[in-house]
Amino acid sequence: MTFPRYLDIREISRAVGGYSVMDQVIEHQRAEREQFLRLHSSTAADDLYRMLGGIGAVESIIEQERIKRDHAFDSYRQLVGRSAFDLQTSQALGSLTNAVEAARLGGAFELPDLLEQYRVTDISLAAQLADAHRLSWWDDSCAEVLNAHTALSAMFDRIDVVGREAWSAIDSVLADSLLGACSVRQARDLLDISGLLRFPRIRTLTVQERRQRIKRLIRDNSVPAPVKKAQSLVHRYEKVLRTLIAQCMEDAYGEDWANERLPQCGCKPLLGRARDEDESVLDCADYKHYELIMCHDEHFETVFAVAYEDVDALRHMIVRLGLLRARSHHSRTFTAEDLQELVTLWRAMEAGFECLIDDVVIDS
Repeated sequence: MTFPRYLDIREISRAVGGYSVMDQVIEHQRAEREQFLRLHSSTAADDLYRMLGGIGAVESIIEQERIKRDHAFDSYRQLVGRSAFDLQTSQALGSLTNAVEAARLGGAFELPDLLEQYRVTDISLAAQLADAHRLSWWDDSCAEVLNAHTALSAMFDRIDVVGREAWSAIDSVLADSLLGACSVRQARDLLDISGLLRFPRIRTLTVQERRQRIKRLIRDNSVPAPVKKAQSLVHRYEKVLRTLIAQCMEDAYGEDWANERLPQCGCKPLLGRARDEDESVLDCADYKHYELIMCHDEHFETVFAVAYEDVDALRHMIVRLGLLRARSHHSRTFTAEDLQELVTLWRAMEAGFECLIDDVVIDS
């Protein structure tokens, strides 16, 4: 059976009592579908918010990402905009550095002796000259003045006490006028670029502070262990060496050996040196005299060849012992390796001492 088109099927259903049942079924299905969708969508959102810290954290993350993106775009635009300028600046700075190096090698940028150790690098001075060239009044004749003032500024950065030499360097720099600077403002510009536009606090040390500094210096320069051992070692062995030289020379040339033999080996000045009554002529001798006496051709053949086979080796040992003795006794650098060498050389000398002792003695 076919219903006419003008008849409404819902009206017929309502007339026969079936519309309400159909509506209930459709409404129930729609409610279940919406509840299912709402359940799943809310669970996913809750999990996302819980993972990210809530909706506030999500908005914060989005804002941070936007800021990062904008910053990256700005950096890129600045890089692109400045690339040509940076290239020109680098080329100009390289040319200035070459010019500074040529001027320094040519003697145009001379400095006082004390300030030479504080000379800034060529590229640093070139960068300062690049800043100076932006000044409307700048003239290249001021470059030498800028170099001296920059070195003076570097000195102030590295010292905390101005001594006599430092005052001399300061006076030599500040005695020259600021060439090209016709006003206080221009002088200020020059001092600012050189780094001298500063106002250090200067005061005079008290007597107590000076004493404390001296005590600290003395404490910081206490005798190292290798030096203590070396001084004790040298004292003992050198005393023995003098005694054996005097005894052997007296046995070979008599009691007046000093007056007879010292002029022959170039040690005559020892005879004129003042000494106490209990001192011998060798108490005024040093290692050069030991070398001249022991390595003299006649003295070596007559006296010392029995103990040392090679005169050149003996001379080398004495010379080296003198150098090591000077290091340990005159507050110079003296290391553990130097001490080991000193011990080795004196033991080699000691091996010869045994041959210089008389073989026969008379027991009373």
